[in-house]
Amino acid sequence: MPDISKLSGVSESNIKNVDSVLKANISNISGQSFSTVTHFLDTYTGASLAFSFRQLSGSATNCIDVRNQSGITATIGFSSGYLDTAALANHCGSGSGQISRWYDQSGNNRHASQSTTSQMPTIYSSGSLIEVNNKAALLFNNDRLLTASAQVHTGSFYGTSVIRTGSTISNGQILNQDDSASTPKVRIAQYLRTGSAGTTARVVVFNTSQQNFKDNSPPLSTNTQLQISAYADSTGTLESFDNGTTNGSSSYSGTLFTGSHEVAIGADARASAGGKFSGHIQEVILFDGDQSSNRSNIESDIDTYYSIP
Repeated sequence: MPDISKLSGVSESNIKNVDSVLKANISNISGQSFSTVTHFLDTYTGASLAFSFRQLSGSATNCIDVRNQSGITATIGFSSGYLDTAALANHCGSGSGQISRWYDQSGNNRHASQSTTSQMPTIYSSGSLIEVNNKAALLFNNDRLLTASAQVHTGSFYGTSVIRTGSTISNGQILNQDDSASTPKVRIAQYLRTGSAGTTARVVVFNTSQQNFKDNSPPLSTNTQLQISAYADSTGTLESFDNGTTNGSSSYSGTLFTGSHEVAIGADARASAGGKFSGHIQEVILFDGDQSSNRSNIESDIDTYYSIP
């Protein structure tokens, strides 16, 4: 039975080596073994970017940078595989905390940042961690986090997210890669979003001729936690889901457009920062490739962790 949880006061999840020997190469210490932890992205590989308050990868150390009410920013990591809430509480005290950076756990260092205070989403409010269903959640209200320019898919893709809708459902972007509205347009994809018409989850893609194609999920409910996911494959099919439920797939023609523009969370990636999402976001992951063999297992894992019905 694995039974080492700490070594010299350090949590097992934060131990990388012992006396210069990698933890992975140590079977036991004084007859006691390390616990075996398999992280989400260690099982489902190939993520282009991944943001969460749970530790998705065994190599991830930083979770978020948080600006407190005094204007001081601190980096908050993980404790036992989850956001270090004690460190966060110590930093924010009885005040509030806004995220200036959400660290990418995919290993690609595509961290999502915001330097304008008024556009930073909120993680801590009036002395308390913001949560949805007892898990940390970012509150977006006219806010946006933005990565540096990057090509995050080479053709097909699969994205998934855990959100809580707000009191209304608008044309809100959860994960978006778009242009600056210049001519000629070089729009790429609105990977995960909501749509006001029919209040659905939606995926929108563009081909190399700049035609756009979309697929909608069944209607969403307001003020509800759910998993929104979507894929586009390499043979002309795209499909969006809420909690694994689909309206059926749609088709696109031509070749999916790809490019190395910024990727935004909570709004579009244009200079205008339109398409703002209003609600909570807990996790966002994008894979290069449609994950056809893994989609059901990925979504089941996420539903289980967040206790989504």
